[in-house]
Amino acid sequence: FRSRAPGFRGIAAAMGDAWETLRSAVKAESWATVVDALLGGLQLGGPFDLLPLLNGALGEVIRREEEADALRARRHRASGRSAFSRLQEPWEPHEAGASAASPSDPGEDAGGARR
Repeated sequence: FRSRAPGFRGIAAAMGDAWETLRSAVKAESWATVVDALLGGLQLGGPFDLLPLLNGALGEVIRREEEADALRARRHRASGRSAFSRLQEPWEPHEAGASAASPSDPGEDAGGARR
């Protein structure tokens, strides 16, 4: 038994062409071509038939982004670091040979008293 339907390679090639058309139209921001490609590829009757698809796709994009944001926040909290964690660490001077007891003002001695 041999099917008269187009072979897998023919279908794959046609789908590849349709995806390339869609990809190119999106890149060029040619939204009329995008709509036409989706209508034809999905065999929909008119532009309003795309609304459930667009609504569902947009909802999924938002859900995924919120999930990714929540995961990043959980990882950040789990790392134990926060925006203020550096302020809670003991101060270490940046200059070689400087110590915490060295005066910060040239007019002060090591105890902080004015000279």
